[in-house]
Amino acid sequence: MKVRMNKATWRALCSIVGSFILVVSFQNCGKAGFDSALDDNIEFGSSDAELNAKYGQYDAPKVAAIPFGFDTVIDQISYNSCATPGLNTQTNNFSFMAGSYDGGGVSLTTAFHAYMDSTFPPVYPSPTITPEQIKGYLKDSPTNKDATPVLAIRTMNGLRSIHTTNGSSVLLGKDVIPMLGNLTDPLISDSIATKGTVANYFPFSNELKLVEGKLNFNADEPLSRAVREDLMNSGILTLSYLDDPNDVTSIRSASADQTLKRAYGRGSRMTFANAVSPMGSGSGLFSNNPANILTDITELDLSTGVVVKTWTCAAARRYMVVRAQDQASICPRDSIARMNDAAYRAELAIVRRHLKAEAWDVNIDSRCVVPKSPVSCYSAETINGQASGVQYTRNLECFQSGKADYLGGTIPVKRCAQFVTICNR
Repeated sequence: MKVRMNKATWRALCSIVGSFILVVSFQNCGKAGFDSALDDNIEFGSSDAELNAKYGQYDAPKVAAIPFGFDTVIDQISYNSCATPGLNTQTNNFSFMAGSYDGGGVSLTTAFHAYMDSTFPPVYPSPTITPEQIKGYLKDSPTNKDATPVLAIRTMNGLRSIHTTNGSSVLLGKDVIPMLGNLTDPLISDSIATKGTVANYFPFSNELKLVEGKLNFNADEPLSRAVREDLMNSGILTLSYLDDPNDVTSIRSASADQTLKRAYGRGSRMTFANAVSPMGSGSGLFSNNPANILTDITELDLSTGVVVKTWTCAAARRYMVVRAQDQASICPRDSIARMNDAAYRAELAIVRRHLKAEAWDVNIDSRCVVPKSPVSCYSAETINGQASGVQYTRNLECFQSGKADYLGGTIPVKRCAQFVTICNR
């Protein structure tokens, strides 16, 4: 049967078909043109593209905006002023040793947790964001990813300027010391992912398990003196974070326009003095003798430059270094019976964190230590025709390597006594 359509019907039908074609054409143009124009405006970088693929365009910017979350606190710094040729190669020696043992450690900041709680929903049925979520976000967050805490001596207003032991290239493990592995590794972040947790021991870490590291600037006395002078002026001992695992001089900056002055982490300004030794006879000091005792530490937040804490290094934790041949008369071993005293055991435990039993004898009561072979402190030499000894009293002038001016112009026969100073936060 044939159906006849009048002109009005034809016009209506053509209008419908035309509209359909227009809609289809618009949709195709939208996919090829409008959406691509939108993508052009977003322009994700490689890390942004990864975040976008994993979290979607809505949540990816939130992950990218996660603030730096790690706070690493050191609670003990020891300074050993011993400096003789070859000392920097001895495993059980150091100039500076730092670690987290009693209240210090790694944690996630309050600001980090506040952002996470207000930005991301918890995984059902948990009422709060879970540690597993925290670990995942840390690993993906551009600001936190691959953060590795390192110890180094840097210049205050030029934090990429690192002080080296050989005066030339910066070496990882020698001038920049890893204090722990990559903090976003789940084997490490698992220990700190729960809110309020501070960890200083990481049992599952494939690398270091303690927050601990040491620097050696003890190849000779002139270098040791120069480092002390620097730390009282433009230098600062820093615990910061590598920004680029392939660039040992890099530092994760807290400011886009002050990358050399502001960084995540903490720094320690130091004061050294020619202080009275607990073993010295008499109360006087000879002013010409070295300022080789660490007396004060000013701890700064490197991201703001604000002082967070002032440490006063206890006089009771200044341990004079005594030669092995002088041990019997100057620094005899403490008796085993002293271990019955709880206060004695507590002090010995603090000292032993950095002065290991296999390398050092310690006399807590006399506040002196004796290095065991092959660890050394005083080089044997002849001065003015005599075999040099050690001047254990602080009120008499003593010999320092690399020093030319002495009172009366006569070089003293005895070398200056060296000290291990232990400072606690």
